[in-house]
Amino acid sequence: MQSVPADFTSAISIGGAAVRVPATGNNALGQNAVLTFNATAGQPLRILTSNDTFTPNISCLLTVRDAAGNAVTSAWVGAGMSTTIGPFTPGTTGVWSILLDPQGSYTGTITLNLVTP
Repeated sequence: MQSVPADFTSAISIGGAAVRVPATGNNALGQNAVLTFNATAGQPLRILTSNDTFTPNISCLLTVRDAAGNAVTSAWVGAGMSTTIGPFTPGTTGVWSILLDPQGSYTGTITLNLVTP
């Protein structure tokens, strides 16, 4: 049985710098990533992806979760997929998260930007 490293974690800011997941190399087999951000109720947001190396194109599930941990929106990300997720509009103010969950035995990297439309 293989040991899985802790999830990659980082903060991401609305309109701030892009975040590469993971910061260097590829994620380890079975390793997820969680990015947190401060959401304001009613502020529309989009997630822009770039430099995605997850292959095939449905090998990683991106899920946006509200402050209570409920899934708000999700999309498959991977090489060749759409580079925009959303827009979505937070219904509550608080610390929200973006979960990246590579499926099966897939590894890779992706860069995310969180922006207002």
